[in-house]
Amino acid sequence: MAADTCTAGREVCPYFQDGDERSSLLSSTSSGPGDIGAQERRSDDQRQGVDSHWADITGVALFTNFQFWELFAMMALLAGVGLMTINNVGNDARALWSHYDDTVTSDFVKQRQLMHVSILSIGSFSGRLLSGVGSDFVVKTLHASRFWNLFVSSLVFTIAQVAALQIINPRSLWLLSSLTGLAYGALFGVFPALVADAFGSNGLALNWGAMTMAPVISGNIFNLAYGRIYDEHSIDPGEKIAGKLVGKICTEGRECYRAAYWITFGASLVGVVVSLWCIRSDTKMKRMRTEKRGEVDRDE
Repeated sequence: MAADTCTAGREVCPYFQDGDERSSLLSSTSSGPGDIGAQERRSDDQRQGVDSHWADITGVALFTNFQFWELFAMMALLAGVGLMTINNVGNDARALWSHYDDTVTSDFVKQRQLMHVSILSIGSFSGRLLSGVGSDFVVKTLHASRFWNLFVSSLVFTIAQVAALQIINPRSLWLLSSLTGLAYGALFGVFPALVADAFGSNGLALNWGAMTMAPVISGNIFNLAYGRIYDEHSIDPGEKIAGKLVGKICTEGRECYRAAYWITFGASLVGVVVSLWCIRSDTKMKRMRTEKRGEVDRDE
């Protein structure tokens, strides 16, 4: 049964190895945050006659597991979208203000850039807090898939990209900063739980460390795309300030970076679609497990 489950999970998104995600994320030898004891879990596994997800996967085996690469791709996609704005919101602000009001001073623009950094930080903190609490609520109270939290993060990322594509007035740029911070925090708030559910908790430190390599790759790709697009719309004035040459500047406003946000908009939409498909598949798997339990109970 466990082998069939893993095979089915390879079609689209990572599944859990026939263990219930509402159970503890800790190993079977210790008590979890819920009411399911270790002996009860072992008895339930024996009754089902299948292995559970408490058989941890880590080390070299992790990199040969298809579920890992599916989660890795999702993390790369969504984290890359967030990092592009996090690393370049200062350029967004400068481009919009240079086009909106050519009388603003350099100090004023710097203050606005720092304001957006603060908004991103507050949004990320809030997203992590809400995602952590929300994940437990969705799983333990609503008895739904934990992937709903990933769907929400993808959806907020998508809304943020729409905002970036529409904002002309730099005073409205806080919408992009706040939504990006919220979605990015929510992503990192739920993903460790998804990794623990899929591969067990004993190797969580190594598994999560491997998973966080994904943003290193995607972050560079999205940022390089942003930089190239921004440079294409920039000019080099060749002026000196305090004896230093002024770098390239762009005064076209939203057009300086708009094409980059079309790329991240598409990536966010992919995240939304894949998250929904994972929810559907996870729900279907739970229904099959429930039916199997019912058959076992009738046989007993």
